[in-house]
Amino acid sequence: MWTLLPSWRQTSRLKNSSITSLADTLYSLPKYRQIASGILVGVSNSLSAEFKIVKEMGNSEDKSEIVKVNVWKQGNNFTIYAVYKPDFTSLYVTSKTILIGDFNAHSPKWGYKDTNTAGKEMEDLLSTSVLGLLYNDTDSSTYLHFNGAQTTPDLLLVSSDISANTKRIILDDPGSGHRPVIAKVTLTQRQRILDPYIRTSWNFKKANWRSFTDMLERNPHQERIDFSQNPDKIGKVITSSIINCAKTCIPRGRVKRYKASGPTTSRPSRTNENT
Repeated sequence: MWTLLPSWRQTSRLKNSSITSLADTLYSLPKYRQIASGILVGVSNSLSAEFKIVKEMGNSEDKSEIVKVNVWKQGNNFTIYAVYKPDFTSLYVTSKTILIGDFNAHSPKWGYKDTNTAGKEMEDLLSTSVLGLLYNDTDSSTYLHFNGAQTTPDLLLVSSDISANTKRIILDDPGSGHRPVIAKVTLTQRQRILDPYIRTSWNFKKANWRSFTDMLERNPHQERIDFSQNPDKIGKVITSSIINCAKTCIPRGRVKRYKASGPTTSRPSRTNENT
């Protein structure tokens, strides 16, 4: 399966191109008036799949585009979102979930020198959901600007239950300025998938509450909250401050799942009545 975004060419033109040889069935979110819009998805007939348009660009200032593909492979149901400037509130994230596309989100955590609004929203998503970012500082940048600058707006997020089985592969630029990103999920016959819906837990017993309180009291003032803003934006700033303080002062980890066992009773040993 592959996704192409923005699909600046019409689907009818792509049907005769060599790229369609990589898939048997094509799905598309139609191109809007803006050049950088539209998403094209190709799926092999060897896979069972369902396609749904989650969000279109339309006439609003919000340029987000999202399509959802449910794919079945070896008895596993994967939910794959192909996104462009995604509105994270439109996503429903569970286990076996993959997000891939052009996020246009800036953060030093994936190579940018600055952080924009989309980057902050994505950092909050990574802190509060089962999604994790597959990124390595040694990976090639995915976008090659005409002025020579290189950045990574094309990202890959996967749910924690498949992160260990997923590899991010970056290919050479085919001439579009964007290097294709591949999400390779490896499944074995004996172990189809890892433990479902694994997520980290806060260890409140080992928290440094004094540091947490001090940091939380200082942090909102550093953020310079503008209370004339929309209440939702104020809430996001406060929530982000609390999460950042918690990450610093409260350790997190994964709790092992132990199998419950019933009470064991020892049978009385038989004695020889003749002794």
